[in-house]
Amino acid sequence: MDSQTAAILAPLGDDAAALARVADSCGLEPRICATSDALADLLEAAPDGEPCLVLIAQEGADERAGKALASALDRAPSWSRLPVIFLIASVNRLPPACRIIDEGFTGAIRIVLERPVRPAVLQRQFHALVEVRRRQLETGELMAQLRLSEERQRFLLRELRHRMSNSLTVLQSLFSLTARHETDLKGFLKSFSGRLKSFSDAHQALGSNPDETRELSEMMRTHVLPHCIERGQLRYEGPQLWLPRDFAFQLALVVHELAINAAKHGALSREGGVVTVSVVEGEERCRVTWEETGGPPVEVPQRRGLGSALVRSFAYSGAEASSEYRPSGFVWELTFDAGLASGSARTASSDRDDQSGTADR
Repeated sequence: MDSQTAAILAPLGDDAAALARVADSCGLEPRICATSDALADLLEAAPDGEPCLVLIAQEGADERAGKALASALDRAPSWSRLPVIFLIASVNRLPPACRIIDEGFTGAIRIVLERPVRPAVLQRQFHALVEVRRRQLETGELMAQLRLSEERQRFLLRELRHRMSNSLTVLQSLFSLTARHETDLKGFLKSFSGRLKSFSDAHQALGSNPDETRELSEMMRTHVLPHCIERGQLRYEGPQLWLPRDFAFQLALVVHELAINAAKHGALSREGGVVTVSVVEGEERCRVTWEETGGPPVEVPQRRGLGSALVRSFAYSGAEASSEYRPSGFVWELTFDAGLASGSARTASSDRDDQSGTADR
């Protein structure tokens, strides 16, 4: 735990100062509350897991203090049980705060000590309760990790179903288009096998190590060319940019979805359609534009699936994305801090892309 505090409510004489010294000797930061209202304010503002414990002398254990403790216990997450120590004159005459806890919270960690209490006894209690609190926090962190893991598994399952559905649709389209353009079985097998391998390579690249730095034009070819029907449907204009680790992987997910959508509904779904990727590298900002032309008439979809959600919700520190359904075709634009990328003086041409695995298309 980064901070370990002990809330102390002991309004009589120098009791609070003496108890604070004991807490300090145990490595706890004492938070002295002069009144029950002050204790209520402290517990209201404290984050989960804080304070480590609450120590209340009999003079401060009134009904208001009991209600403050009850409210804190009600708000606490399921893994949290705030330890409370009461210092009282006699266990046979419990103060109001102690009775409120006993009546309303059977699982509360409530310790009653009769005064006078030696500092060594309090120190042992403090050390034991700090360990209890530490284990509670570990349980809370584990539960949070499990929730995140479950959410990620649900997302991955949805993504797997989405990709399988898209893959089947695109494969069916590739099969039909290849059969339409080939006049004999040998030519069909050669063309379709080449497309199928490119399609497989794109999926393999998408699932590769996200820590690998990637070059933007190569990423475009990897994920777009398998969906092209013929030569020249992918055009890359602008400098080469090397993208760092996580940013490259997240962008690859979006490019994959853009290519899938273009093959199903956009420019890559028919002959003559073109996807132009334009890159502008400025001193402060870089801009990447995906623009489709020559495809079927554009309509704003009434229903948007997981792939569209990934494209719309692309988020990375310093990056902003927007999309537009223009009459000429779908356009997606990404701008990001120039410091995220390193470029070269060379300009990637569409001619090079035309010769990068599209000869059989």
